[in-house]
Amino acid sequence: MRKISISFFIMVVVIVQLAMVTFYSSNIFSFVKSDELQQFGIKVINKYFESLYSDDLRIDDDYTIAMQNQFDVIHNKISIITDTDNKKIIGTVSSRSRNESDTLNSIWINLYDNMKVISITIDGQHVLFDHDDNMLKINSRGLLTRDSEFELEINYEGTPVSTGFDSFSFWKFDGHPSVYTLSEPTHAPTWWPCKDRLEDKFTSEMIIEVDSSLTATSNGLLLDVTSNDNRKTFHWSSQYPITTYLVAMTIGKFDFWQEEYTSLDSSVTMPVVYYSYPSLTNKAKIDWSNTVEMIHFFSSLFGEYPFLNEHYGMVTFGWRNGAMEHQTLSSMGYMTVTGDYRYENIVAHELAHQWFGNSVSPATWKDLWLNEGFASYGEALWEEHKNGKKELSEFMMEEDLGYFKGTVYDPAGFIFSSTVYQKGSWCMHMLRGVMGDSVFFKTLYDFHAKYKYKNATTKQFQDVCEEVSGMNLQYFFDQWIYKGEDRPEYEYSWRADKFDGAITENVFNLRVNLKQVQKGYPVYKMPIRITVITDTGEEELVFFNESVNQEFTHPVKGKPIEVILDRDNWILKKVKMVEYK
Repeated sequence: MRKISISFFIMVVVIVQLAMVTFYSSNIFSFVKSDELQQFGIKVINKYFESLYSDDLRIDDDYTIAMQNQFDVIHNKISIITDTDNKKIIGTVSSRSRNESDTLNSIWINLYDNMKVISITIDGQHVLFDHDDNMLKINSRGLLTRDSEFELEINYEGTPVSTGFDSFSFWKFDGHPSVYTLSEPTHAPTWWPCKDRLEDKFTSEMIIEVDSSLTATSNGLLLDVTSNDNRKTFHWSSQYPITTYLVAMTIGKFDFWQEEYTSLDSSVTMPVVYYSYPSLTNKAKIDWSNTVEMIHFFSSLFGEYPFLNEHYGMVTFGWRNGAMEHQTLSSMGYMTVTGDYRYENIVAHELAHQWFGNSVSPATWKDLWLNEGFASYGEALWEEHKNGKKELSEFMMEEDLGYFKGTVYDPAGFIFSSTVYQKGSWCMHMLRGVMGDSVFFKTLYDFHAKYKYKNATTKQFQDVCEEVSGMNLQYFFDQWIYKGEDRPEYEYSWRADKFDGAITENVFNLRVNLKQVQKGYPVYKMPIRITVITDTGEEELVFFNESVNQEFTHPVKGKPIEVILDRDNWILKKVKMVEYK
């Protein structure tokens, strides 16, 4: 998922307000440093967006987890009849599961209480149930044996609540009815009964009945469209494992077109499909025109597109300020379609999620950066692919908001924060700087290959990094992902002394003193690149900084004129040059 992070208007308002505070309060607040004002501004912006968006993450207790661990969901068939006039749905979910317990006497299924359950059957037999606290507790006593598969059918109806980012909405665009879902993180049960657990993936079907003037989209392949009076039914199916928050439906008056992607080995031709509100089609055809090239690019880095036997596509929906990576069909907010490539980074972000987030899903919401940090770095990689290393460096600087709250792993409070997105992206970039390009990209390829269609933890990603690189990277993961909450603040100085003698003519001994002065994490250990500009040219030197105070010495050819610390921005940092002592 990607939000348009900061609107120009909000940025202007915040900057003007900060300028007024600085000007009118220069005496009262003379002790406040500019960095602190910058951090204050970022905090204000973060608070503003947290007030606009809420993840409402549900945290299950141990007992609920234990109850749901007793069965494994294999396949979900979701049938939805939409009534856009009355903003109501009538649904049937048929779920095939495997009993993994000797005592599965109660099947616990997540479903919001406002939805009315009409009937429930297990293998065709009607059973009793309780429905409270957004949980269905279904009496299965004496009906199931261990390791057997069973079919659970739930019939229900009602008006889904819209919570979180916009879990279920009846809407209109250009006067036409529109219905859309966005279940991340834990809001699938607002509109369909499910075992809402990240790690229990399943195959799926979605059968959606709508007014005949509308089109219904979902995950996977469109198998069939049938008509009856003034209604149409769309039958979608996905044979790839999916998790609950990625199941989606988007309904509206759409234009449709498609292209083709050919697999890297040229053996498969896959449709790339597009659905857009008609008034946005011309702009969408511009903004989405590089999608096939993007699929090829990411496939060359991460491994072949993971849902090759189905499709990839995009569909406009009623979310304004961003997009959501629903498996095989990303939902694109209508304000991201501008016709000038302004938000092509969002197109890249949602596509990158198909590998990291959808194919490899996080084991827990604590591991969310494996989704959002990876996809955000996908934006940077696409920028580099188009425009080169210089643009990569500039893009990463734009991703540095100056302040990040909390840790990347197990983010506190609002989990979809800039710490997970932008700092998560920086963690990927810095890991690349530590490992080197060939090892880094082999790591991403191997990580995806190992956990494709499964779930993974941050620790498992670290294990792959260490296995491929041969490095002990515990220090890196501790300081950037598990424990550290901001970045190093470097103060550095330098001097150069000329060597005497004919052999060392025009050779200088460069001395660089480096000090870390941040107040948080004590020492950030990183390889640091130093660019030395001399009267004969320039060269790059690298040393490993592993202490608060460290001196680095190295001979250079030519008289040094300028020494730049991490010129190409491989480290998330603050840096200041001071007088040499």
